[in-house]
Amino acid sequence: MASGTPATAEAKWGSIVEVVNGELIDVPADAGYASVILMWLLLLVNLIQAVIGGLFKPAFVFFSIGSSKVPLSTSYGSAMGSVLAGRPCLLAWTWWRYALSGLVALLATGQSRLAFLIWEWEAF
Repeated sequence: MASGTPATAEAKWGSIVEVVNGELIDVPADAGYASVILMWLLLLVNLIQAVIGGLFKPAFVFFSIGSSKVPLSTSYGSAMGSVLAGRPCLLAWTWWRYALSGLVALLATGQSRLAFLIWEWEAF
């Protein structure tokens, strides 16, 4: 009886190999394979922007929501603009910049999530 259970479970749920090697489902374009490849190709540019955004609060806010003083930055130059546009692959760079800036800020605040939360709160 016990030997038949795994076969039944596999028939019901499918093979783990098929799941791992299957197609991506409900993954936004800015988190797809093309986005990741471009992020690694432009890693140096992303890291330079991340250091600026992670150490200077106004830059972090600009990367997050844009600015009314810079035309189209809210729509096309911020993580918020990417979300409002449906997270297209064309705006993936805004997410990589924002995420890496958050990592730099976390490291700069002493690797404490609470300190990072306070830093973000003060930035906004």
